[in-house]
Amino acid sequence: MLVHPLFKTLATRPELLAEHAGAYAELAGVEVAEAAARLRERSLLMAASVAFSVLGVALGGVSTLLWATIPMAQMPAPWALAAVPGVPLLTGATLWIVQRRRALDLTFSLLREQWLIDRALWREAGQAS
Repeated sequence: MLVHPLFKTLATRPELLAEHAGAYAELAGVEVAEAAARLRERSLLMAASVAFSVLGVALGGVSTLLWATIPMAQMPAPWALAAVPGVPLLTGATLWIVQRRRALDLTFSLLREQWLIDRALWREAGQAS
């Protein structure tokens, strides 16, 4: 009766399985930490973008009220009615574009790649026996 080399190794040296499982857990932990950092960064950029956009809209409302109540001839700097809300709106749009360009890769490619390598080694070991 042929026994797969993997099972023979597990029976004779179980510490290798524990070491290998620990390496998988460490690799998964690293990839989860990287994904969490990317997600946190994108979330902060998105929150800042929304905050700047809301501020720009609010200042735009104040500018509209000032434009409606003060005659243009008496206004010392009419360009400020557009510039003041425009800066936070532009900042919000820029932050939104930046966060959209940040890749959010949750595929765990290193873990998947290691699994494929191990699977290929197991198949080779099974065919060699």
